[in-house]
Amino acid sequence: MMRSDWLKLKSGSDIRGEAIEHDGISVQMTDELAETVSYVFAQFLAGKLGKTPAELTIAVGRDSRLSGPRLAAAAMRGLTNADCDVLDCGLCTTPAMFMTTVNPETHCDGAIMVTASHLPWTRNGLKFVTRQGGLTGAEIEQILKQAQQTHVTPRLVKQIDFLSLYSEQLKAMVRKGLDTDVALPLLGLHVVVDAGNGAGGFYEKLLRELGADTEGSQFLEPDGRF
Repeated sequence: MMRSDWLKLKSGSDIRGEAIEHDGISVQMTDELAETVSYVFAQFLAGKLGKTPAELTIAVGRDSRLSGPRLAAAAMRGLTNADCDVLDCGLCTTPAMFMTTVNPETHCDGAIMVTASHLPWTRNGLKFVTRQGGLTGAEIEQILKQAQQTHVTPRLVKQIDFLSLYSEQLKAMVRKGLDTDVALPLLGLHVVVDAGNGAGGFYEKLLRELGADTEGSQFLEPDGRF
């Protein structure tokens, strides 16, 4: 579904649409929509309460629909990307999600319930809650319009093979230090590496790729027992 069509999913004071592809009908409640709208909800709520999103705690719950786990996960990504703390309530009811904002143990600033109420199982939606109750239709329209223009900045743990980048930097430093641009500046040099089964085994490969003879090197593979 195109962002320009998101406003069509406004259903009174909720957002609802097809959440499972079936009978040639495509998904309207996409991960992108749930993540972006939740991100904007966090900003909306922060402005309403005079706080920053980082000061908010927002609960997320869902009903038993098959699309619930997917949309709840996307909503939580949006909230955490906005810097909110999130309470994952898992399978829950709409009245219970209202209570997360007044229960003294949770005392959430707001909540999102992933549900489409009485609608067929293929549909799903997002219901937004504050301590004052649900949002108005006008507020939902405001959030959807803002979401259409918003691109979420992800806060992610990204895996990177930094040792490979580091190795290339070290090779460049060696060549610069030797004032040469030849591929194998250490040709003829014999270096034995004992890495002690720690993280330093990559030095053997680095030296070998620079032309050094590393025969006799040992304990190169990482082993947590050393």
